[in-house]
Amino acid sequence: MNVYDEPVEHCIDYALIHNIQHFEINLTPRHSHLQTFTKNRILNLQYLFQTHGFSSSFHAGSSLNLGYSEFFLKRKHINHIIKSIKIGAKLGITHITLHLGSFVGHTVMNYFRRETLKNVIKNLKIVLDICNDYQVTLALENSAKMHSGSDIEMLGDNINDFEIVYNQLDSPWLGFCLDIGHANLNEGAVRYIEYFSDKIKCVHFHDNYGESDQHFEIGNGTIVWDDVFKALKKVKFKGPFVSECFRMQPHKAFELFIKTWEQA
Repeated sequence: MNVYDEPVEHCIDYALIHNIQHFEINLTPRHSHLQTFTKNRILNLQYLFQTHGFSSSFHAGSSLNLGYSEFFLKRKHINHIIKSIKIGAKLGITHITLHLGSFVGHTVMNYFRRETLKNVIKNLKIVLDICNDYQVTLALENSAKMHSGSDIEMLGDNINDFEIVYNQLDSPWLGFCLDIGHANLNEGAVRYIEYFSDKIKCVHFHDNYGESDQHFEIGNGTIVWDDVFKALKKVKFKGPFVSECFRMQPHKAFELFIKTWEQA
């Protein structure tokens, strides 16, 4: 389950009742900012996770931008990711999910996209050295495409961006988080699975009608789930699967997920 509305400590009983096995802890809310992970909190979470057999991961805030080149902004964002890595290593997380970043759209957009991706690669090289030291994986999430007319363009809203990054960064600590809903706004989840099957560390599932990032439950949209699940089965991916169906409780979303998965 995606942990956003309340601290992960408050979700333990719910997870035990409904057999939820993985927590994706979103670092954006105030109750889960990095400074809240004190020594005592980390020790308490270590105990809870180990006692009940939970696995966990971090989801870095979407405001993080790996594409910055300006020194102070770049340092601020890199330092935040490095701190996340160090805390995550203590908790034994499976990975950190993060987006590549964004840039301001322009009439020569392709040029700015290429240049920003170069910055992403430079910055990731720094971060991946720390990942190696602490043995923590980064999972880059495919982004939703921004609406027409937006001044902001998202990196990672297409397969080519990831090909550029992965071709230049051959690291065992660099993986992929497949967001099925976001993929439906772009090339489609099946193509992402075909391209990056060996790098998938996590899957976010939700549905939409192919026009906006609606985060509906499975079946309430245009995603052909039978094709997506067959593709995931073909590459033998077994999880974690994280619900991002905002209108449905995680255990209900996962019951629907399992039913659809078994029918595929």
